[in-house]
Amino acid sequence: MSKAIIAAVALAGAAMLAACSEESAKRVRAEDAVKEQLKDPASAKFEGVRKGKTDQHICGLVNAKNSFGAYLGSTPFVYTEFSPQNSFVIIQDRPQDKDFIMLKHDFKNYDLHQSIEHKCRSIDHMNLGCNATLEPPHPICKHVLSKKYGALMDAIRDL
Repeated sequence: MSKAIIAAVALAGAAMLAACSEESAKRVRAEDAVKEQLKDPASAKFEGVRKGKTDQHICGLVNAKNSFGAYLGSTPFVYTEFSPQNSFVIIQDRPQDKDFIMLKHDFKNYDLHQSIEHKCRSIDHMNLGCNATLEPPHPICKHVLSKKYGALMDAIRDL
């Protein structure tokens, strides 16, 4: 009887170790995916890297240097992995007034629209994957995401 209990405890311990090593490997893949998107991957400093709302998500903060060599500050990211070969990462990039001012002066620029839309959606993706308290999106994002261009023009006119 005691051999059976010892065997069961050993088996449970081995299963826990396997789960821990898989989560650790996923964290490494998440950090590598984030680094691929940075201007200076070697400067990346990670903090608070943890499992997100589901086993598919890894969340955390990254601080890295920009092209001028200055650290940007801790920025949230979410890594979503369906399999090791099928994953994506989003680094929060909140739009600023200057983005909308550029749009005001070049409203027909499709690439600029896409860039701002991506920034507006990044917070939604963060909230989907992570238990994070993030700043709300820029108030003008609701017009960008709804694709109501008349309302968008009205909103950016006063910037």
